[in-house]
Amino acid sequence: TKDISINNPREAELLFKRLNNDSPEQLVLNCDEKLLPVLVDAIEIVHPKIENVLALLEKFSTEKLSHGVFKSKVLSCFRAIYKATGFMECVCDQLQNKTLSDPACIAWFLLKLSTGDKEVREDETVIRVVRLLNDSKAPGVQIISQQLATVFATAETPCGVPIGDPVQKYSELDSLREAKSSMRPPGCRDHDNDAENFRDINILPTASELDCCEQPYLPPPNGSEFIANKEAATLDRMFRLMREDMLGSLRQELGEELKRKQGECTRLFQSPSLVGIDFKPEPHLVLSIDMNPRLAGRVRKMKRAEAVDFFENGPGRKVLGQDSLVILLDVERRGATVPPK
Repeated sequence: TKDISINNPREAELLFKRLNNDSPEQLVLNCDEKLLPVLVDAIEIVHPKIENVLALLEKFSTEKLSHGVFKSKVLSCFRAIYKATGFMECVCDQLQNKTLSDPACIAWFLLKLSTGDKEVREDETVIRVVRLLNDSKAPGVQIISQQLATVFATAETPCGVPIGDPVQKYSELDSLREAKSSMRPPGCRDHDNDAENFRDINILPTASELDCCEQPYLPPPNGSEFIANKEAATLDRMFRLMREDMLGSLRQELGEELKRKQGECTRLFQSPSLVGIDFKPEPHLVLSIDMNPRLAGRVRKMKRAEAVDFFENGPGRKVLGQDSLVILLDVERRGATVPPK
């Protein structure tokens, strides 16, 4: 690695961009004893911005880098990032303000760093961060927080207060991705349509469910670990799996649509009305809609055959193509209602 130095935020951003373009393995190899001090300088220069640092931490957190020759190098990188002035304080502030973009990434970072480092375990800022993580509902955080509680359970914390509820037995996680993909028990997700009893779950997803980034609870093939009665566990599993099979892709598309900024929706058509019902080539409704003035003016100039070809084979295919997601919106009601079961 040739000698480089960071003197301003622009140079720091360029360094982060270069490092984030590397593969995880190459990234670790590049972060040698010459580059790590430069990385620390970059972190301190861009303070309090830490998004690029979180991106690096996530790249460091793959399964392959958790073992073998990479493990010690990753810990050296973690240690250098931890030592950057103001970094942990910034993490703590963002957790308190609920603005931290990836709490699970920080939880993983501290789990790996604190396991063999007494200084980290006794750091008051780290202890505050661990407590805040224990209350986080972000995907993957809870399972890592349990392991953090075990690591910190024997620490002589400055305030003498236990951190979370330590668990005595757990399977060691191999990667941050594994932690994020782990499922929490039913009934604890941060939306209004998650319940321990499947009978309390509305079949149609609610707006807050669509806005939640955490996946629904799906029981494992060998039965639910939360229901002792086998018949009840079977019913629970069948409902949750069938609902997910039916609504999974719909929830994903609706969720993406809801995240669009106002005015960026795919298309909006006014005044839909039912024209008829037909069953060939497959059951369907025939709806009439008002086209926007620009499209309507273009179509009016066409003959019927030209218009049909325009919508079936030409640019018009993008207007309402096959398999388009269509939502009927009642703007006067101003609120969604869930039909009774």
